[in-house]
Amino acid sequence: MARDDTAGLQALFKQRQATAQNVIGDLGKLQRQLADLGGPKPTHVVSVTVPAGAKEGESIEAKASDGSTVRITVPAGTSPGATLHVRVPVALPPPVDPTVPVAQGTPVVTTTAEPVEPAK
Repeated sequence: MARDDTAGLQALFKQRQATAQNVIGDLGKLQRQLADLGGPKPTHVVSVTVPAGAKEGESIEAKASDGSTVRITVPAGTSPGATLHVRVPVALPPPVDPTVPVAQGTPVVTTTAEPVEPAK
């Protein structure tokens, strides 16, 4: 007979979730330090669906797969409904001032994106 260990699993999940949040926070701090030292700013690739009415060569704003808004120039030969893969900068956390409480939430980033070739 299987035993119900829901409470144990929930406690383990909370513990692992806290560890994951710490790693994510540390990664953001390290990316900020690298950028402050003149290193390359981190980027990632998102998908963008070309909205209805967009024409090639036109500069448009569209929602990306990560929820951000990006500004792109519609490439030649691209029609509405097409999916583009574009590289965008990662929003770095602001420099940390230990005397200021940290706000919770996700920043909204609008950026200009460059089209990239999808990974093969």
